Amino acid sequence: KSTSLIEIYKINNLYKPKNHYVFYSPYYHSFISENWIWDFGRDIRRKRKNIDIDFDKENTIEINFKKPVFFISSTDVYSFFIFWNIFNILFFIRNNISFDIVVHENLKKEISFNKNFVKFLKKYLNLRIIYLNPNKNILIKSEVLLLNNYLKWAPYKSYKSKPQYMVFPKEIIKDLPFIIIKNKKLKKFFGKPRNDVVLISREDSRIIKNEKELLEKIPIIKRIVPEKLTIEEEISFAYHAKVIIAPFGAAISNIFFARPDCALIRLKFKKINQSDRKLDLFSDYTKFEMMAENKGMKYFLQDHGNFHGISTQKGSYFYVDIKKIENLLKKII
Repeated sequence: KSTSLIEIYKINNLYKPKNHYVFYSPYYHSFISENWIWDFGRDIRRKRKNIDIDFDKENTIEINFKKPVFFISSTDVYSFFIFWNIFNILFFIRNNISFDIVVHENLKKEISFNKNFVKFLKKYLNLRIIYLNPNKNILIKSEVLLLNNYLKWAPYKSYKSKPQYMVFPKEIIKDLPFIIIKNKKLKKFFGKPRNDVVLISREDSRIIKNEKELLEKIPIIKRIVPEKLTIEEEISFAYHAKVIIAPFGAAISNIFFARPDCALIRLKFKKINQSDRKLDLFSDYTKFEMMAENKGMKYFLQDHGNFHGISTQKGSYFYVDIKKIENLLKKII
């Protein structure tokens, strides 16, 4: 929760290979990138240990941007798009840095939220989006914006040596959401704030087996399926929520856009299949509790019995104790 120093770098003369979110400095003969991509070093050693930018000149475009630029990094995980891109972009805006967004990937081949988020940035934050041929390497003569490593890994229990959750400076979580929440265009979309009780439902894995019964017995709960929502709708459900109920999953990262008086109830369960490697799913404290805490939100962990199957595989499920959820909601609302 302590205050952290975050440094922004503007670097000239970088080479960016196609199909890789890395940059190469011809001057230093070494790779440069935001360090928050935690397997960056390993990927370089495996894929691009040595590189000669003179080797592929025919397939390289030399380019000068009019402003400093920030490169979008696509991802398969919704929350990572927020951590890797939205946090950085809002941080630049917060610090009055003039910049453009560059896309050097084929977003049509990525999960749709990557492309939709880029459109969202243009529509609501008035950012200029520059699309470059993803099949060409680029030699950038003008400034590229990079940040130092503001994401750290930390153990959730002192006796655990292996880190289990990501830590962000509290300013990232506390201050930056207002750039979105108070956006005039988005406020027209949101309308007046409500006090919804929202259940983040999953249809592929980590399914609540008795979800239908839960919704019948506690009718104030609104069920949402994030994969079926637009970016505006995903942000909106968090903005309007008084309570968000969910098992561990990327969609909880939308609490970044929630109001501070929102409460998070994370449904937790006992791991009975020891081959399940999704450790954070069964942890007492994760990046989501850290986010809620830094935003000033209340958060609750509720145990709901055994988890059946492998959490990342289709059809895995658990049952919730409906009475337990009902009693907690009475205390919160």
